[in-house]
Amino acid sequence: MKKAITKRTKAIIINSPSNPTGYVYTKEDIENVVRAAKENNVLVITDEIYDGFVYDGKFESAVRFYDNVLVLGGFSKTYAMTGWRLGYAVGNRDLISQMVKLQQYSFVCAPAPFQYAAVAALDMDTTGFQDSYRKKRDMIYEGLKNSFDIVKPQGAFYMFPKLKKGDVSEFCELAIRNKVLIIPGTFFRRRTPISGYRSRPTAPPLKGVSRS
Repeated sequence: MKKAITKRTKAIIINSPSNPTGYVYTKEDIENVVRAAKENNVLVITDEIYDGFVYDGKFESAVRFYDNVLVLGGFSKTYAMTGWRLGYAVGNRDLISQMVKLQQYSFVCAPAPFQYAAVAALDMDTTGFQDSYRKKRDMIYEGLKNSFDIVKPQGAFYMFPKLKKGDVSEFCELAIRNKVLIIPGTFFRRRTPISGYRSRPTAPPLKGVSRS
């Protein structure tokens, strides 16, 4: 990462828990990012939309270690309000002020009913959601680990298995015809394609695992 930073670099973007791998940055990971940002005086933009879905370990945010951070979050994932597109940003007063200028001339605000719903959602216990996705994660991982190269996701609700042989595009087409929702891993990579795909563990997971 340090080698990629130049005089033109304005920000470092991190996404934890990550889509599509489900990787959760450790405290050491975050500290390394922050160290590089401080050395080069650049902003850290941290996408924390999946912070409500961490199954192993502890969620760490860059905002704990650095002042020049923009936190991006929302209600879409944790509170299952995806279609409402309701999110938020937390950061330096001057930066937020400039963002507000852009926002004011793009759209007025999120619909009022959505805002009331979001405030109510903050008092909602989401433990049941997390437990449900953890069980699905475990079930799908156990079902796929012997047939694919796969790292057990620590958060979010995606899997990123790698084919041991065969063509990923053909595999994805076959899986979709058998009603398994997956996306070729090549969509997430600009360089040499890899034989991987993203799988979202939606219910019922057992049928999807057996079909895969």
